[in-house]
Amino acid sequence: MELSPEIAYPIYLAASADSQEQVIKRGEELLKKKGFSANLDDSNLMNKLILLFNGMTCNYSNQRWC
Repeated sequence: MELSPEIAYPIYLAASADSQEQVIKRGEELLKKKGFSANLDDSNLMNKLILLFNGMTCNYSNQRWC
């Protein structure tokens, strides 16, 4: 199964930051090999990357604690 670069990019990026050396190496390889074609101007991809960096999102109007 082949994923589009915009879907796979956050997965490869997360793998490259893993604590297991084998996962890091494979994530970096795939990021270099397949991630270069990802459209970094895609707003959906940027939202996924921001969520990956910041963690969960919180809707303060519906949540008392976040």
